[in-house]
Amino acid sequence: MSLGLFAQQSISSVSNGLATDPFVWDCTCIPLPGDNITINHAIQMNSDWLVNGSGSLTISNSGSLIEDSQSRSILFDGGVMFTNQGTTEMTSFAFTNGAEAHNHGTLSLDTGLYVDQNSTFMNHGLVKDLDSTLTQGTFMNEGSFSQGDFLNEGMMTNTGYITADSLLNTGTLNTLSLIHI
Repeated sequence: MSLGLFAQQSISSVSNGLATDPFVWDCTCIPLPGDNITINHAIQMNSDWLVNGSGSLTISNSGSLIEDSQSRSILFDGGVMFTNQGTTEMTSFAFTNGAEAHNHGTLSLDTGLYVDQNSTFMNHGLVKDLDSTLTQGTFMNEGSFSQGDFLNEGMMTNTGYITADSLLNTGTLNTLSLIHI
């Protein structure tokens, strides 16, 4: 999102609505890429998003972030933290340059998940509907991760349950639980 009044601020949703509507945010602005954003309501993503630098995106237990079409993506870049405790439905997510993700809720990505060599993705909840996953960094699964093709070129630890159409591992794979292919 390229519009906004102030960067590097903490912003929370105050009502349901579109992500680009300034009146759904407590700042009466549109969040910028480096902001610390907390979603406590049903927010409809009607734009691709970038969260970078020192920013964060948190979906609370009562919150949801749902795309308005089949083509919304979010890039988490740099020292960014993504935390999902509610429901998130998007086309694709990418974590690059040291970004970190913690999924405790339900994360549905209908196309892809990319985790670069310096980033970390941790699933403690449910990840579903994926077409493909590429991890070059650190991937940890304690929850349920299902569907699609999975390529691990990094460090993968599984103590949960993974179902995949195919799995190729050229990195390190530590598994204490079931991987069903």
